[in-house]
Amino acid sequence: MLPLYARGFINGTTDSPEFTVAGVLLFTKYPIRYFPSSRIRFLRFEGSKEEVGTEMNIVKQE
Repeated sequence: MLPLYARGFINGTTDSPEFTVAGVLLFTKYPIRYFPSSRIRFLRFEGSKEEVGTEMNIVKQE
């Protein structure tokens, strides 16, 4: 459980741990119960960095 604290997925003490928003979205079975309008968006970019505007290089999104 210590790696979850170190990476910021859990806050609080070991006696009363509390998930952060990132922890809930990543590790709960049904995160929609806690954040009804939450979504996870996966993007694939062409090249090694994200471009914007007329040079936008998104090749796939889900």
